[in-house]
Amino acid sequence: MATTTLQPQLTEQELAAVLWAATDKAASKEADRDVLPANDSRQVRLMITGEIDGLTVHRSLHGTLMVGADQERAVSATPNQATLVALILSKLNEATRDKILADLPRQFAEEGKWADVSPNLVESAEQMLRDIRSKKTIKVRGNVRFAYHIAATTPKPHDARRPSRNDHRKSARCHEPRSCAK
Repeated sequence: MATTTLQPQLTEQELAAVLWAATDKAASKEADRDVLPANDSRQVRLMITGEIDGLTVHRSLHGTLMVGADQERAVSATPNQATLVALILSKLNEATRDKILADLPRQFAEEGKWADVSPNLVESAEQMLRDIRSKKTIKVRGNVRFAYHIAATTPKPHDARRPSRNDHRKSARCHEPRSCAK
């Protein structure tokens, strides 16, 4: 004898959440941003029909998918901190290097802060960091946006006393109209 567990009936909002979560997961794996042409705009109409725990859920979207123009962007970056410290330490003799590597971590652990340093030395260090900051231009792809409107219908589960599943389309009403832009 097989036993089944009855699941609670999902609300309209929960059904929509399940539908969009499943669509999102599938779309994230199927979408290929690399093939979208830059600086392009397309009119899109989608009809999504799904069945969730015996309930048929319909959503239709229409809107405009816009892909921005590719651009060049100036970026700057500081060198890796460990590499920079190693470069500075390499300029010192071995005894001084060993003393710094042993003393600084111990002093910070004991005092919970760095020792006071001359403001002039801090200013010189800041200037050096500005001077070694690399600057380059990188190419970035245009943003992808989709401004859309949703219409929704979710009929009740099929019941022998009701018309067949396909008859629900004749009385479909929009329960979730909204305009969205992403």
